[in-house]
Amino acid sequence: MSTNIVLIDDHKLFREGIKRILEFEESFNVVAEASDGSEALAVIDENEPDVVIMDINMPDVNGVEATKQLIDQHGDLKVIILSIHDDESYVTHALKSGALGYMLKEMDTEELVNAIKVVSKGGSYIHPKVTHRLINEYRRLSNVGGESKKQHLSISNIVSPFIYLLAANAKFYN
Repeated sequence: MSTNIVLIDDHKLFREGIKRILEFEESFNVVAEASDGSEALAVIDENEPDVVIMDINMPDVNGVEATKQLIDQHGDLKVIILSIHDDESYVTHALKSGALGYMLKEMDTEELVNAIKVVSKGGSYIHPKVTHRLINEYRRLSNVGGESKKQHLSISNIVSPFIYLLAANAKFYN
């Protein structure tokens, strides 16, 4: 069975590179491309992809807002956010918007292919570098003494969803 993919990124050269990489996978089919979030809405309606690969930083409608709108309209749509940012706030916003994956643009080809396969089956995939940072932050917070409860709860709300994703989707990595 083929996985139909839509690429959304404001950098044409980057889209072309990703498309060429994905063409080597027999089970992947890039059905459309868009250069920003507002264009994405129309492209998704026309092509009904299995997976959307979306840049986080784009003009007009950014990737997080576009993902939120797409999920509102197509509840079962699977979105992987691509970003240069490994900061927890970017990741949190992306996942809260409904994205099932978060990949850094420094990824290698194998990671991208694996992420698409996992997400297309209903799993979640977070770039290993981001996962590592989140686990370290979780450990740090677990060992901090004397911090205010409000600060701890605020940071826990950022880190906890990632720990849940790691545990809930471990079966997809075997």
